[in-house]
Amino acid sequence: MNFKKAAAKAGALILAAAMTLTGCSPAKSNQTLINIGKGKDKITLGYGNFVAKYYEAMYYIAYSSYFGGASMWGQSAGSSGDTMEESVKNSVIDELEQSYLCKKHADDYDVKISDDDKQKIEDAADKFMKNDDTALKALGVKRDYVVDFLTNHTYLVRVKQAYEDSLTVNISAAEHQQATFTYVKFSTKDQTNASGATTALTDDEKAQMKANAETLASTAAADFETEAQTLGQYSYSETFDWTGKDFSSSTLPEDVYKTAQTLSDGQVSPVIDVDGEGYYVIRLDKQNDEDATQTKVTTLENEQKESEYKSQIKTWKKDIGGMKLNKKLWAKVTFDDTFTATSLDPVTTDTTDSESADETTSGSEDTSIDSTDSSGAAE
Repeated sequence: MNFKKAAAKAGALILAAAMTLTGCSPAKSNQTLINIGKGKDKITLGYGNFVAKYYEAMYYIAYSSYFGGASMWGQSAGSSGDTMEESVKNSVIDELEQSYLCKKHADDYDVKISDDDKQKIEDAADKFMKNDDTALKALGVKRDYVVDFLTNHTYLVRVKQAYEDSLTVNISAAEHQQATFTYVKFSTKDQTNASGATTALTDDEKAQMKANAETLASTAAADFETEAQTLGQYSYSETFDWTGKDFSSSTLPEDVYKTAQTLSDGQVSPVIDVDGEGYYVIRLDKQNDEDATQTKVTTLENEQKESEYKSQIKTWKKDIGGMKLNKKLWAKVTFDDTFTATSLDPVTTDTTDSESADETTSGSEDTSIDSTDSSGAAE
């Protein structure tokens, strides 16, 4: 599940939606949340609270049905050990800092906010302020916050894009050749029924599974999927690194990939017996899948650009004397409200002709003002 992308869509809805909620009123304060350059500048608690509560609403609308409403915030966000609330709040701080730094360096990349951009931001802020008063109170919003949020978000995505466009990244397609195969698994694991009860296969049933696998292994490549269906099995497609050596963290057992590396295009494998799993049979479809290879190369290029961007952010932060978070103040911002979008008419505040794209596959970010996969501002 792509949390950022789905939440960004929800964010666009929030700008136009009337919302109802329950919960306590958020703090509004001019206290320093992030101390910049040892007192030379700051990001206030009031503004940070607004961005955090905005994210709370955005994620709540996108994911509350998956996680059980307000209780979602205490649930695990993944392997980091953070809760959902902690994860989102960490992301907010990261983006507040990035927004500040990108705005500071906008001139380095000839990034401007045009008069037309400014008008669209003003119009979007006016529309946002027409939200339900109770929702606005819960978000801790002031109109200036909305204007700053949209302005600085625009600087962030445009400067980040300009910085990444300035990089020269060379990823060799030959070194990352991607191959594809179709596979069928004849599982010998315990079977689980609809009620959750498990039943182990008998020796005869396991023998039949192996016999079926051998039947498929002797099938012509063109009939592979049809024969799998006849045997009561599903077939799946898999892409992998043709020159790969270590497949221990991959989706399928290592022996499956290593067998695929011995095949020619259109060749069906013998039965691959994986202890504790069952029997696999595969058909190598393309030893060199050019489309998959290009996707892999683009992904690696994006990852390298993202890594260099993060390194540049650290350098910019060091150059201004650092940025220090007041953890005690930040702990006062908590997620406990319930938001409901009652309109699906998003605000339209695009400032360029660029289309929104998933940065993990395209290397570009949405440069429209109302997208919220990256956000933040400083007062």
